[in-house]
Amino acid sequence: MTTSVGSIGSVQVGAVQILGAAGASVRVMARLYDPDSVLLAATNVESVTFQVLDSSAPDSPLVEVSGILPSSVLASISTAAKWTKDSTGFVFDHLVPATIAMLLVGGRSYVLRYIFDTPRVTPTASGTDFGNLRFDVTLGAS
Repeated sequence: MTTSVGSIGSVQVGAVQILGAAGASVRVMARLYDPDSVLLAATNVESVTFQVLDSSAPDSPLVEVSGILPSSVLASISTAAKWTKDSTGFVFDHLVPATIAMLLVGGRSYVLRYIFDTPRVTPTASGTDFGNLRFDVTLGAS
């Protein structure tokens, strides 16, 4: 399995670690920052929408679970043993259930998309909030 990471809406990705294999549960852990380079933590995320998309049809989610995962955004940075990417740690931790991971067919590429609803993020200097911030992880055949 190969992975790549992208973001839209000015989410800054500090580091990402993916654990798991095709057909099994997949764990996505990341250190994410808002557009002002502030750690994206539980205090500034109201909810998260999770989508799984086939990269050949990126406008039609295979799975969408809305308004979930606030517990996947931690209150502060963690360096739990499962994180081996670096010594800084992570603030986002989502275990994609095996029932969803089983939908991913080998030999194809999929996008795991996380859309963070951030109405509680401190407004930027222009007086507007950041709105929805998007973080994509692409899982592809190796």
